[in-house]
Amino acid sequence: MKNFKNENGTLTPYAFACGYVEKYTKGEDRATLSREPNDWHVKGFLDDCHFWEIFDRLGDARRFARKVGALQ
Repeated sequence: MKNFKNENGTLTPYAFACGYVEKYTKGEDRATLSREPNDWHVKGFLDDCHFWEIFDRLGDARRFARKVGALQ
């Protein structure tokens, strides 16, 4: 599965292109990071409120998702 995971455990862009999703959780807060055709989507719940943020770059999306919780 070398093509799907980076050394730090995160998914590669290839894995996202295949439909894989990263999950982040911290207590009750959670987020998922996925790839849409032209951008990166972070969806989840923070303090019982739903959020959905869209990013142009994967690094920006991962930084936001990590604020919500740790990579699961």
